[in-house]
Amino acid sequence: MNRNRTSIAIIAAAGAVIAASTAQAGVHTWDVNEVFSSADGLIQYIELKETAGGVGEINLAGRLVTSETTGNQFVFPANLVPPPSLKHLLLATQSFADLPGAPTPDHIIPPNFFSTAGDTLRFHTVDTWVIAPGAIPTDCVSSLDRITGAGVNSPTNYDGGSGSVDAWPQRIADINDDNVVDTADLGALIAQFGTVGPSANLNGDDIVDTADLGILIAAFGSACP
Repeated sequence: MNRNRTSIAIIAAAGAVIAASTAQAGVHTWDVNEVFSSADGLIQYIELKETAGGVGEINLAGRLVTSETTGNQFVFPANLVPPPSLKHLLLATQSFADLPGAPTPDHIIPPNFFSTAGDTLRFHTVDTWVIAPGAIPTDCVSSLDRITGAGVNSPTNYDGGSGSVDAWPQRIADINDDNVVDTADLGALIAQFGTVGPSANLNGDDIVDTADLGILIAAFGSACP
């Protein structure tokens, strides 16, 4: 009799462990993987990645992505369509989504969702990424990858759409590459006017002319935000 009770207790305990494990299995291999921001925080993305090839890691409904510094939270509205194995999820601001070449975000988050001055990003209770002050690049082209560090941004969405963006579309007019379009760039264009350039040939037609001047004037005063 005691042996039967012991067996029942063991089975019940095993069942509880399995149930708890199953509940957790739906989210526990997703990590925050990459972040990107312009200096003003209007253009941002957060990329998550399923890191273990798990086929059941789809139970994201109600789970949170949180910025400890700003207090902002994003709540996933629904579970994922399987299989999620080694896929990415892209949360981004609308200003990011509007950039040429940007993959379509899976979800839109508000501007300045996280702090560019350093932050702690959390996904649910299973992942925490402490980002040191000064670690997030704000040069309009570089992102911070959790494994490899700073490099050219490579946002990827759940469907596998990927790309690389420039948060400063007027960069083409920055002839001297100092992250602002100003009189120095105008002077460089004038010096090359009527020649093939090449640095001031902004529209690629093999001649520096009024068309290039128009591009520069339209971008004049802009800078990497």
